[in-house]
Amino acid sequence: MEEKKFDGDRDKWLYNRLRTLAVNQQIFKEQVKKDPEVESILPNGITQRINISKEEIE
Repeated sequence: MEEKKFDGDRDKWLYNRLRTLAVNQQIFKEQVKKDPEVESILPNGITQRINISKEEIE
């Protein structure tokens, strides 16, 4: 998904950005169902990926 640029219509941009984040979160949840070791739950409920492979760092 491509990042939308600020086009002067802040509400529209913000809506699109939040929608993108929600879609990405849903995709991430599906990946977690396949491999539970990819997440840890932070105290505020945010999901964070913890097992970053060497290839992802390089």
